[in-house]
Amino acid sequence: DTYYGPETFNDPDTTINGTASDSASEVEDVEVRIQRDSDGDFWTFLGWISFPLRNGVTDTSVGSDWSTWEYLGITDTDFDDGVEDTVTPYAIDNVSILYTAGTPDAFIWDESLPVDPTDLASTTHTVGDSSNVTEIEVNWPGVGSVGGASDALSGVDGFYYSFSNSPETPAMDAGFWLEESETSVTSDPLADGEWWFNIRTQDNVENITATESFGPFTIDTQAPTITVLG
Repeated sequence: DTYYGPETFNDPDTTINGTASDSASEVEDVEVRIQRDSDGDFWTFLGWISFPLRNGVTDTSVGSDWSTWEYLGITDTDFDDGVEDTVTPYAIDNVSILYTAGTPDAFIWDESLPVDPTDLASTTHTVGDSSNVTEIEVNWPGVGSVGGASDALSGVDGFYYSFSNSPETPAMDAGFWLEESETSVTSDPLADGEWWFNIRTQDNVENITATESFGPFTIDTQAPTITVLG
């Protein structure tokens, strides 16, 4: 299945767009029909209605020949979560009297946030205890397992994570990205102090959670100072 969501729909590569051509004459016009699977309604400038109207599109070709086109008359707020929509293009050339239907394409709308892994554990440190080990390892169940991350529609794409001195939301930094198949991560050597592990889950249309934080872990590599008085 193909999925779109609010974060990806307005990307130039994923808006409703296509191509049109005619080997003998010239394409005169292109229209699209958008049908919602949940109730069979069709999209128009009036909103969703039961009558199968089509919508005009914009010619984006360099030569104004409809070789490329796009439709911008629907926004990410007009779709329903978890519902499939089918887009059917229609074209007419300069010798025809009727529009010809092209190949339809369908997608499922996904605006639901994934679920973070909640069963976080560490084989190197214990929450609330001190340790002289400077690298913290954290692990969690696999995607779809009890206590692991999940996403009911487009599926889990991966995770952003961080180690910090207090709970935080990890930045969307490619250097701190884990693929969905990963089930553990180990920090770089950390300085003495209190540390937290933070993880957020992203699905395949870039819906992303807030954060699940795990800790605190205390790192203490300093020996005590002993002084004799008197």
